[in-house]
Amino acid sequence: MRVIIAEDDALMLDLLVLGFERAGHQVLGRAKNVEELLNLVAATPVDVVVLDMQMPMRPSEGAVEEAGLEAARGIRQRHPRVGILALSHHRKPHLVEQTVALGTGIGYQLKSQVENLPRLIKITEEVGGGGVKVDDTLVADLFARKRATQALSELTEREAAVLRLVAEGLSTHAIAARLQFADTVIESCLSAIYRKLGIEPDPGVNKRVLAVLRFVQGHGRPAVPALQVLEVLDVTPGDLLAMVRCLRGEAVLGTRFRSVTETGSAVDLFLVRLLCDGGSVEQLSPGETAEVRLAGTGGGEVKPTHTLVAQPQRPTP
Repeated sequence: MRVIIAEDDALMLDLLVLGFERAGHQVLGRAKNVEELLNLVAATPVDVVVLDMQMPMRPSEGAVEEAGLEAARGIRQRHPRVGILALSHHRKPHLVEQTVALGTGIGYQLKSQVENLPRLIKITEEVGGGGVKVDDTLVADLFARKRATQALSELTEREAAVLRLVAEGLSTHAIAARLQFADTVIESCLSAIYRKLGIEPDPGVNKRVLAVLRFVQGHGRPAVPALQVLEVLDVTPGDLLAMVRCLRGEAVLGTRFRSVTETGSAVDLFLVRLLCDGGSVEQLSPGETAEVRLAGTGGGEVKPTHTLVAQPQRPTP
């Protein structure tokens, strides 16, 4: 596995580099700020970036709490197939949500995991393979925040317990052992969870990953009015067809839309961000326009993040 590590603490950086190299992975670059990291990723083909959430934006600047999140967004936009593992001292749910909202191949782990380097490296490998890995000590906090939303509130206690363990990365057999049920009972729970979260059967889509995304992403956030596309940036005609269909309907941050491109391939699109006047917003006011970021998956692979310029759709008389 080819890795770039971004960490402004020299001791922590050396520790991570040594651990990954001893595990047989190639560390192709080190960075101590966001600027260095983005330049490295642009110049060096890698599988995974391990980054500190709190580091300087540029040389000679102080650390910024959410610098790593901005770096992760930039990497995902320009290099969508690169996995991203964020390391942080912070237990702030909004940072976890915004990081994992970037799609598949994403992880958020507390820095205490560095004490168990073999486990951290295994987590990094899973992120590089397209998995979503949230620190298991954060899962309960996130679940409590999401439990009141409609989709999750429909889950039974058993289904909720299973989903928490899925978010921790446990296999079906491991979940069955933890909860002391037969594997078939857990499989039945998973089927019910997928149905209630609106995850349709598709052999090309990892349903477990989508379930974790639904769990962590922005359920319960304010609804965004139905959007009208004004301009499309850097997408194929097939992608455009899928997105226009999506944006004609209800749009809520974190919502997954299901569509089919002109070529007939299935596309899952996640509305992940609205950018208005240079900042991220959750809802548009009448007359405002925004850049709309959609992250898509198709055939099991993450497609480049799509960008459109849109405004609220005028109600039909």
